[in-house]
Amino acid sequence: MMPAIEPDLPARAGDALWRALVDSVPYYVALVSTEGRLIYLNHTKGANPPSVYTGRHVTDLVPIPAQRAAEILSRALATPGPEELEIPITVDGNTRWFRLLLNGIRDREAQPLGVLVVGQDVTEQRQTAIELRMSVNALHRLVEAREQLAADLHDGILQSLYGIGLRLEATRTALTGNPAAGDHLERAVGQVKDTMAEIRRFIKDERATGSLSVRWEDTLAGVLRGLEVGTGPRLGFEVPADVAAKVPEAVRNELIFIAREAVSNAMRHSGASRVTVRLLDDGTQLRLEIEDDGCGFRNGHNPDGVGLLSMTRRAGQIGAIFTLNPGPERGTLVRIVLPVVGDPSR
Repeated sequence: MMPAIEPDLPARAGDALWRALVDSVPYYVALVSTEGRLIYLNHTKGANPPSVYTGRHVTDLVPIPAQRAAEILSRALATPGPEELEIPITVDGNTRWFRLLLNGIRDREAQPLGVLVVGQDVTEQRQTAIELRMSVNALHRLVEAREQLAADLHDGILQSLYGIGLRLEATRTALTGNPAAGDHLERAVGQVKDTMAEIRRFIKDERATGSLSVRWEDTLAGVLRGLEVGTGPRLGFEVPADVAAKVPEAVRNELIFIAREAVSNAMRHSGASRVTVRLLDDGTQLRLEIEDDGCGFRNGHNPDGVGLLSMTRRAGQIGAIFTLNPGPERGTLVRIVLPVVGDPSR
């Protein structure tokens, strides 16, 4: 004979099952009456227990006008599917954002009993979305600034260089009887054309300096040779091809810009008789050095100028270490220590 079942056992079992389920989920589960009062809440975000909030009207708990709260509850009771909304809730002085799903509950006779509310704290997601939008907006501003700079370079500096090139061409034609002057003008015209080509590459967003068919150390040599003038320092170029091949492709362009700035400074300010560019490999690291035998930091040279800041910034972008020190005997030694030695494709 089967034992008799206690009359209230199913109800108590159902209540225990309900509490076991809702107490273990990471969401907030609440029951709201048809009048808008909180009947049940599984747990809270703050220090107060759920019992502090039960029996209170939802308009006392969340910043929703009474009319809107009534409309939301009525919609949830009348609509078969869930009603979704996001609202801010202030707990212990801190405002958090919650995404709520509301489902109407009905009895067997289809009479409304209340609304089941499942809430999720989405404060971090909203903050991440805000930061992402800010980053995207900042990126758009950078792109617009670059486009404006490219337009200014094309319409301003590039056209000025074109005019200078035309004047140099005319001067070269007028000095056909003077070979030395013609040679200087020939190199000046070549430099103007190279500068114009570099600006065009920037406008087209082609960062690589030189052609893919030309070794990067040859491009470096050509750029630096173009800085020599007849009465200025002589340039020594000690960049072995086997060592240059170890320089990662990702850093070569920045090295060319750094070397050009360092050599240009030495040519213009040091009073040196010789400037030497060398690329060294000691087995553990690669070093690009630019050394001159000039007067060092004297003679009006400013070691804190824009050129130094630019070289330091470019070195930082490729993870290199940039130093500027007096030379071993006299002059100045610029050294860029690269972070990687090995296969340039890594």
